[in-house]
This record gives sequence, C-alpha cells and structure tokens, in this order.
Amino acid sequence: MSDSEQPILQAIENGNYKIAQTLLSKKLKKYPNKSYYYALNNYILFKQGKVKEAVQESLKLKEKTPSDPQTLKLLYEILKSTNHKQDATQVFENAIKKYANHDLIFAWFELALKDFDIRSIQKSSMALQKFSKSRKYTLWAAFTYYLQSVQADATTVEKSLYPKVGLKLVETLKPYQNEQEVYIYVKILYNIGNFEEAVVSIEEFSKGRKFDLELQIILLACLSELENWELLYRYSYQILFEDKLDDFDTWKYLIKASNNIGKSEEVADQLKASTSRNSRLANLIYSKDIMKSKTSFHEALVAYYNEYKYKLCCFNDINYFYKSEPTYFDKNAFETLINSTSQKNVSGGEFNEKELNALVNNQKFNKLLGKTEDLLTTNFEYYNLFQSVLLKKDEKDYFAGDEFILMNVEILLENGVSEDKLIENVFKSIVILENSAKHDDHEFRLRLWLMKIYSYINCSSLVNANFDHLDIKMIQNDTLSHHISTRISSLNPNQLMLQQHLISIQKFYLTIEQEVEDMVSNGFEQLVLNKIEGFLEFGTKINNSVAKMLNLIEMLRMSKIIGNNQIIHYSMEALKSQDPLSVPELYDNRDFISEWKYGAQEINELVHNSVSIGPKQSSEYVKSYYLRELILQETHADKSKQLITKLNKLLNDETTQRQLTSTESWSYKIYLSLFKIYIVNPDNDADFNFLIKNLSINNIKNKVFKVGELTDHSFLLSWEVNHKLLTVLELVRNINLFTTMHHLPKQYSPKVAELKKASSSLLEELRDLKREIDENVESALKQIEKSVKESLVDNADISPKVIQNTFAKISTSLQESSLSRRIP
Repeated sequence: MSDSEQPILQAIENGNYKIAQTLLSKKLKKYPNKSYYYALNNYILFKQGKVKEAVQESLKLKEKTPSDPQTLKLLYEILKSTNHKQDATQVFENAIKKYANHDLIFAWFELALKDFDIRSIQKSSMALQKFSKSRKYTLWAAFTYYLQSVQADATTVEKSLYPKVGLKLVETLKPYQNEQEVYIYVKILYNIGNFEEAVVSIEEFSKGRKFDLELQIILLACLSELENWELLYRYSYQILFEDKLDDFDTWKYLIKASNNIGKSEEVADQLKASTSRNSRLANLIYSKDIMKSKTSFHEALVAYYNEYKYKLCCFNDINYFYKSEPTYFDKNAFETLINSTSQKNVSGGEFNEKELNALVNNQKFNKLLGKTEDLLTTNFEYYNLFQSVLLKKDEKDYFAGDEFILMNVEILLENGVSEDKLIENVFKSIVILENSAKHDDHEFRLRLWLMKIYSYINCSSLVNANFDHLDIKMIQNDTLSHHISTRISSLNPNQLMLQQHLISIQKFYLTIEQEVEDMVSNGFEQLVLNKIEGFLEFGTKINNSVAKMLNLIEMLRMSKIIGNNQIIHYSMEALKSQDPLSVPELYDNRDFISEWKYGAQEINELVHNSVSIGPKQSSEYVKSYYLRELILQETHADKSKQLITKLNKLLNDETTQRQLTSTESWSYKIYLSLFKIYIVNPDNDADFNFLIKNLSINNIKNKVFKVGELTDHSFLLSWEVNHKLLTVLELVRNINLFTTMHHLPKQYSPKVAELKKASSSLLEELRDLKREIDENVESALKQIEKSVKESLVDNADISPKVIQNTFAKISTSLQESSLSRRIP
C-alpha cells in the first residue's frame, strides 16, 4: 500500500468511517479503475454494519476477477466474515485460473494459514503444486489432502476421495528421502486401512536403524490391526529390550501379542524381572487380561505399591485401575495394606520426603475408598509433623504436604454446603490456605484455591494479587484467566483491572495467534509435517476460544460501565471480527481441573458448583451477549428485527438459560421488551408495562434480590451482591444509551418520557440501596471473623495473628469492591 492510503486505513482502524469514505471518494475520482479502492469501500460498508450492501458490492467485484493480492484479501475477509465461505474461496480460485502466478497463490496460502482454515490451506497447496511441481509443494498437497479428509466438517467426498488423491501424489516421490516423507505416506495408508503396505514401507525405510517414534507408533498400530502377532511381538520386544525404550503402550502390545502366540509365560518372566514404573503397570494389565485373576491382580497391585508408594505418581496410577477395573480391585485388602504402611511411616519417626509422599498417597487412597471420618484431623496432624521437610526444601521445590491442606479445604467446603454454613467454612478455608501459602509461597494449587474462593467472596484485588503471584505464562492466559475474568465486569469494574488484566490477556491472544501461525508456516517450509496437524488444531482452538470471546465481552462490559470509549470501540470491533455467530465451533480450553489434582476425584462437583461465579459460560452465552450488543448498536430496523428473532430463539433454548445467572436471565427479558417496543411494535402496552414495572426499586428488591438476601451474611459476603447490583446498573445505562440512539415517532413521546423517568428514578434509588448494602457487608464481616476465631479447628495450629492479618486483607479488599458498586 502507498503512503497516500495510510490516512484512510488509520481512519478505518479508529472507527472514523465517514472520514475514511470522504478520503476514499477522492481516490476513486482520481483512479476510477483501481479495484483495490472499490474493495476498500466495501470494507468500510462492512465495518459500518451495512453488511448486505458490502456483500452485494463484493460479489459484483468478485465477478470482475481482480488480480492484485490486496484487493483479493479484502474481498476474502468480507465474504468469509459474512459466512460466504465458498464465495471467499472463489475470489482466489477465479483469480488464479486467469492470472496464475506464484505470488498470488502463495498470498492465498498465507491467508489460509492465518485463519487456520484447513480447507483453504488444502486448496491453495494444491494450486501451488500444480503451478510448481516441486518436491516440497507435492508433499504439502499430499499432506493437506489427508488433513482435510480427517476434519470434522469434511464432506463425504473429501473423506473418501482426498486420502486417495494424497496417496497418489506422495507416491510420485518414491524413493523417499527422510522420515517426514515416509510419515506422510504411511499416515495416509493407515487412514485408508492399507496396514500391510504401511508396515512394509516402515520396515524398508528403517532397516539397520532405530524406529522413528512417529513411525514406530504407526507400525505397532498397523500390526495390531493386521493381527500379525509374530511381528508385533518381535518389534515390541525389540523396542523394549534392545532399543531400551520403556513405553507403556509398547508393553501392552507385547502382552497382547504374546497371548496370541503362546509366549505369555516369557512375558510374565520379563515383567517380574523389571521394576520400572511402566513394567509394574503393565503387570497389572497382564494379571487382568491374561491371568484374569483377582488374586493375581492384587499381587501385582501390591508389587507396584511397594515399589512406588514413595512416589507421588503412585496415587494417580492406582486410581486409574481403581476406576477402570472395579471388579478386580480388592478394596478391603488394599485398605489394610495402606493403613499398615501409614502406621509404620508415623511410628518410625523418620519425617523425610519419602515418608511424607507415602502418607500423602495413603490419605488420598483413604479419601478414594470413602474412609473420611478422621481425615480432617489426621491431615492437619500429618501436615504439622512434616514441617521440617517444608523448612529444608528449596524455595520453588514441591512440598507434598500441601496436599493435606487442599484435601481439608475440600472437606470443609463440602461440609459447609451440607451443613448450611458454607460462608463460614469459606472464610476458614481462606485462613488455612493463607497460612500454608505463607510457608510455601510458590505452591501453584494453593494460589489457585485462594483465587477461587477469594472470587467467591468478591475480593477481586486479592484474586488479582494471587494471579500475578503465579507468574502466568503464555497459553495459561487462555486456560487459567477465567479465575480472574469470569463475570468480572459485574464484580469489580475498574480501570486497573481493565488495563492490567483484561487488555493484557487480549494482547496475549494477538501474540499467540501470530506465533502459532509462524510455527505452522515454519513447519511447512522446513517439512516438519508430523507436527503441523497439532499446530493447526492448537491454532484453531486458540482462535475460536470461548475464553478469548468471554474476555472480549468482559472488556466491552467493563468499558461501558467505567466509560472507556476507546476500549468500547476496540472490543466491539474485535467481537465483530471474530463473529461468534458464524464460527462453526467455539473451543473451551479453560482449565477447571488443575486445582483438583490432589484428591480422589477430578472435580468435586458439589464444592465446585457451590463456589463458582455463576453457571459455566459457553458458546450460547457468548452468542446471546453478542446479539444483544449488535441490537443495541444497530440502527436499521430490518436488520434489528432479524437479530431480535435470533436472540429470542437463543434465549428460549434451555442450554442458554443454564449458562445465565438469575439476574442475567431477568435482564434479558427487560432487553427484549425494550427492543420490541422500539423496533417491532411501539403500541405493545404489555411490553411497555412490563418494562416500567421491572425498573422500579421495589421490583428490583423482590425479583433481583430475593427476600432476606440484603441482611443474609451468606449473600452479603459473596460475589452475588455486586453482580446483581452492577447488572442492574449496566441495564439502566444500556437503556439510556439505546433510547438516545433510537427514536420513536412523536405520538409515543409520553411513553418515552415515562421510561426515561423510571430509568432516572431507579438510578437514584440504587444509590440508596448501595449505601444499605455497604453497611450490612461491614457488619457481616465482623460477625464472620468472630465466628472463625472461635471455631477454627484447633489442631490446624494457626496463630491468631494469621487470622487477624487475613481478615484485615479481606476487609480492605471488600472496601475496594464497595467502590465498584458506586452509582454515578
């Protein structure tokens, strides 16, 4: 692009579309035949929300078959973003038929990589191969034919025909020069079920050398499919004992093959002679699948346990067999084994790391087996017994004793739910976790749990402090940021949170997408094709991440609440660019598991749901919010009506409702009434009366806030108090904004005046409600502090000073949260 076009592009980026059009019209007068300027004009129409016109003009321009990459890229983006994917692809396909050159085709390929669009990657790769019959492009084309054939959205033709076309292409390259070429060939062979040829090819290529790992995996899988037990036994044996690669899956293949050729006893001898972790686990498989004996299984279990009880992998390994093979698992015998071991560990007087690990494993086994009667007390005793190990360890080394504390937090919270004293036990848990974190500053899961329950009591500043302490790296922004960002705009909206966390997370997404794009591009260029499938899958999941969409939503909502117009514009444009409505699938990469990786189950659903910040948000939540924002901004009645129909349908879906809090669900009813009055039928008195009624403070106190909540400590000291108040505030602000942008005919002036009066009165009354809440929160905290001091488990051995300091921090944080409840 020339420097003279820069002001136009800058105006578009800043949302100054009228200025951009004025500047562009001058260019069009001067250069009436330059297709790029017409494409740019279409792009401005698209950004203005004039989607129908933008698409129509883009399709007209497409028929003229422009050839310069800049024009094609703009047309491609407009059509792809408006769900005209076939037309978007034809933009390049038509140009290539008419003006085929390497730069044009490669521009398409790069654009497809950027979008992680595998179908377009395949088409552009094939076009490159046809244009230049190089070995590299032939490999690209063959591999991408295979890649598209295994996608979820692959057509019947693509699934059946594409692997065969890819196979023919790669066969033209024989003899193969390296592992990557063989990998593509045998990967396609495996995909179409030609296992025999895949085996022959791997054998021929691998003569006199160790198997490449990827080829080894395919080889053993093919032999298993072919039921060629002799060869499967031979190669499994070679890998395990000659190549000395102690792999669990290979052990399983060896066991399976041996059973079919009468060599089970030889394998049994090998298993007895080996003491590696994988061989001990394989012995459990052998005793179950070959011996089919509960006694043999228990003997193998005891052998594994005795060898690995001092390793933290012990619990996870045995837990797998406990869950997958309950009929073989002798619970009583195993309970006797672990209890005798625990007694020896404690009475032996050796309080070292090995003994600690064994006790941690055993306590987790007790929890798994349901032996929880004395678990709380015993866990605290064991934690205190091993303080010497904690004091000796290096600062960032792992201390297994923290798992005693994590188990106890779970027990306390579960008891809190069942005994109707959750809020008290939440505060007890915070004190216990803070005490442990003070001694083990870098323990990841202690911090995750502190974040989880600080969020629950609406202490956002303490959540942020713990999040920052974790030193989150790259992809963890996608997997773990939900701990700080879930519904944060309705909990603690402020400039600091917006800048330091939400915007920072958005910058991560911009960075990581470029990095993944570079990884994929380098993978193609360097022909590391066995990694590309994973890279593309990763890129697609990041690009269409639920967490990414939710972060943009929180940026937009928070910016509207605190009045940051620049971020309002950026967030909405970013959402439009992502267009959640046209994405085939949103991927949930969020990690809800890590904080639970200590106990007998992945997630204790009762506890998790009780301390979560509302229902889990997913793609329906994203789409409903996005539709709502589109309607709030849309000025064309026909388009608005279409959007209202979509939103209404989505909100009638049970899946959507399950993702909304009661306050969010209530607010959507108000929005729909507002939209129907202004856009569909202003004569609808039922919708108008419903709207006015729900904007009264009495209705807010009775419908949004349940009876008794405003004096209930469990409610006042939870996230819900801010969420409800700020969701109402957001609603009122959006009503005011909407009624400013949209106008009804003069005959409806009395209704408009009544609506504005109701909105204004509600704001004033919300200020009084906010003051009432502040006073009640302060009183509730004092009573909870007193209760915790009196009843905290004695043998937790926590000093009064720790309790005092923890509550002082909480008090300060709650005061900051109180500021977020301010009503302007």
